[in-house]
Amino acid sequence: MRVKDSRALALQDWFGTAGFDRAEDHWPRKWAEAYVDFAAGEKRAWLHARGVRFFPVVGWAERGGYDANGHGNSVPRFHITWGTGPGLVAPFERRVREGAARGLVDLRFRHRVTGLGRTAGAVDTVTGEVLAPPRPPAAPRRAARSRAPSHCAPRP
Repeated sequence: MRVKDSRALALQDWFGTAGFDRAEDHWPRKWAEAYVDFAAGEKRAWLHARGVRFFPVVGWAERGGYDANGHGNSVPRFHITWGTGPGLVAPFERRVREGAARGLVDLRFRHRVTGLGRTAGAVDTVTGEVLAPPRPPAAPRRAARSRAPSHCAPRP
């Protein structure tokens, strides 16, 4: 299936749905432009290089009004990865776990990030809080868990 798409058409569809018409829409518009540039350019090759593969069927989940001036997509843009969600997450999880094994990443489960610190424009510090342990301590997987912060001091 050959879909005739372009950066300009994708941007027109996005803007038609978003209705960027206020002064405070400046940064959301810039983000949309940057994302469409990435999606129309290096995104597929970037994901492929990281092990993400796509199912060879294109869906049209956010169908619009069949032209590029209204709400939704004027062409199909919904893609399914092989393995669905886990297939998309796996290559990134693998890289994070490799970084953790090499001491580059510290995984802290039951924590919430509350801030990022920067030096010379690069994020180099993460601050956060420890979440309260789930009740009961041996709660089954997928059971609702508290998101309340714990009153114990975070580990260094």
